[in-house]
Amino acid sequence: MIHDQGMFLRNLFLSFGIALIAGGLGLALFLYTQTGMLAPAFAGFIPATVGGTFLLVALKLNSIGDMGPLREIFSFGADPTLPPNAQIAVGTVEGLDRTHLTVNDIPQYRIRLRVRGVDMREFTGELKMLVSPHQMAAVAPGTMLPVAYLPENPGRLYRVPAQRQAEAQALFQRQQVQLGLADPRAAEVSERGVPVTGVVMSMIPTGEIRQGYTGLDATVRFTNSYGNLVERSKRAFLPQSMLGQLGVGRQVDMRVLPDDDTQFIFELNSVDAVSW
Repeated sequence: MIHDQGMFLRNLFLSFGIALIAGGLGLALFLYTQTGMLAPAFAGFIPATVGGTFLLVALKLNSIGDMGPLREIFSFGADPTLPPNAQIAVGTVEGLDRTHLTVNDIPQYRIRLRVRGVDMREFTGELKMLVSPHQMAAVAPGTMLPVAYLPENPGRLYRVPAQRQAEAQALFQRQQVQLGLADPRAAEVSERGVPVTGVVMSMIPTGEIRQGYTGLDATVRFTNSYGNLVERSKRAFLPQSMLGQLGVGRQVDMRVLPDDDTQFIFELNSVDAVSW
């Protein structure tokens, strides 16, 4: 565990620090008693000073608890230093396996995805990330996740940095429209829509399947920007992993155009926000 590595390093710095301070002060006392002069005794303060630095490092490691910097090095795909040439894409989870790494009792998983890039070409890759138990449904096979990759090594995937989430959302919406899985105005709703909470009134399968997505005629009730309780319907195409989030009677997060409440999208649970 990262926690165990942090404890080991803290104890290592602490032990070296105490040993160097004790040894340095002992040396200084010995030289002073042998020579009767302070100048030679200062040689003992050199290792003592180094030991003090080790103690400060140990205290710093203790203050950051579970080794935050090491967590970034050892753990998952989110990389704030991702190079500017990194490409954004949308991946569909095909499977996942647990690794041997755990951080703060949260296990790391190796997630296999089929990825569709900006040019709509597909390839496969792997993403390592920490997934808490309540997030497991968001990385189930069939779920879509925005990912980043380097052109020279597309098989290794990364979480999309926070500053590029909007870019990932826009790409996702464009691809959904191109594949016939979303309304052409979905991107506009995602950008200009206001968040509301609706209640699913009915959810009727159409019998149509596109790109492996199930077609549904959904009717939801919500309060619009004018304070009126309205019912609106739309046809949606969802992966199997998300069908349960739109059960009749369930509350659902949505975005609705403030000037046209017939235009809305669902915001379903995932590790990184995507809208349908």
